[in-house]
Formats: sequence, C-alpha cells, structure tokens
Amino acid sequence: MAAVSQVQDLTEFAGLLYQLRDDVLSQTEEGQHYIDIYDEYSAEIAALLLANPDLYAQGYATLQSFVPAIESSINGNGNSVTITAAQIAQAEAFLDALTAEAGPGLRDTIIQERYRLPLDMMAGMSVDEAWAFIREYELAELVWQPPLAAHDPYEAQAGQTIPVKFRIEDANGVFVQDDTVVIRIYDAGSSELMAQIGVANNPNKGVKISNNQYHFNLQTAVFAPGAYYLLISANSLPADNAGEKTIILTD
Repeated sequence: MAAVSQVQDLTEFAGLLYQLRDDVLSQTEEGQHYIDIYDEYSAEIAALLLANPDLYAQGYATLQSFVPAIESSINGNGNSVTITAAQIAQAEAFLDALTAEAGPGLRDTIIQERYRLPLDMMAGMSVDEAWAFIREYELAELVWQPPLAAHDPYEAQAGQTIPVKFRIEDANGVFVQDDTVVIRIYDAGSSELMAQIGVANNPNKGVKISNNQYHFNLQTAVFAPGAYYLLISANSLPADNAGEKTIILTD
C-alpha cells in the first residue's frame, strides 16, 4: 500500500513536470541538457525513492516546495516568485541524500552539475532571474587571446615557450572565473602528452587566473616538430564549446 500511495503522490506532479519540460526546458539548449539527464537517470531515481521511504519523503517535500516556482515559470509569472534560502537548503539536503544512495553514473553527474552551477547562488532570485542565470552557462564561450587568437593553426619553433591565453565569457561578454578549467595536450596520434593541467599560481606550472584572463606557458622543449592539439575544458563551458587549438611546431 505504501508503494501505491507513493505512486499516487508522484502522479499529482506529473502534469506539472511535463508542462515544465515541454513549455520551458525544451526551448533552450541548457534546458534540454537537464531533460537529457532526467531521461538517462529517471528510472534509477524512481527505484531509489520507492526503495527508501525516508528518501522518498524528502524528495516529495522538496518538489512540493518548488511547485509555486514551477507554476510561475510555466505561466510566465516568474518575476512574482522568489526562490528562498530555505528552499535551496532543502534541495541541497535532498541531493546530498540522493548522492549517497546513487550508482556511480548518477552520483558523478549530480556532483558535476552541482559544481558547475552552485544552487546557493540562486537564493533570493526571482524564478525569472534564476532561469536567466542558468541560461548564461548555455551561452558561455571560450575566447582566445593573443598570440593564439589570430592563428589556427598556430605555428611556433620547437623548443619555444608559447603563452596560451584565453578568456571565458558569458552572454554579455563578462569574464567568467572557473577554477575547474583544465588544459590537455595531444599529439597527432591522439596520445595525451602530459597530465591534465589545472589552475595554479604560476603560469609555468598551471593555468593562472589573473587580469580577467587565463594564462599558461606551454613549454615545448621536449616536443618534437609536428602537429599538437590543445583542448581546454571547464564546467562553465558547454561540452560542445570547449576550446580547441592546433599548434604546429617547426624545426
């Protein structure tokens, strides 16, 4: 009987969630990103909720608290409803509990998404403001800075130190600081040549964030002449908007 009651509880939300999916989320790339995540993990989440009454109750209460926000988004009145710190704390607590029960794929996805878009930043925003804030991540892009900006491929002499400089900008051209930024370097055979290069205080050792740009000194003394590929990724960059640059080293 408990399972039947749980299914009935969830059914009351079904129409609302379908409207949110079809009328709001499906209209943008970022919204479709969340639809895809739900489609991939909805069966696992449902199984976890039905198997754990406490987790189910926590999830139900969290979803219920966001019904006014969801309705306002669907009805075009998102400026009339504010997301509170208490709601965010409730959602964070539920995600903590769900992560503890999840399988590796779901667990890693929750962790990555929460790091990419911290929920507490939306406390105090209206629903419209929060949705605009989320959508900025859809439009974030990598912008190369000189000397690599004007050249693709970029040519340099083997052994030379190449200053790799770039920015990550939101839809308004505002600099986005993202400490998850990583540089990978591959040769023509798709072999990764060194460990992933993350953020550091020295551009000779990692990616330094300074003066509204990212800077890494790529030292090529150990590289033979040939083609190499730089790949830059960060949580704030959509997967299909990662920075790629070909570097040709000559004798």
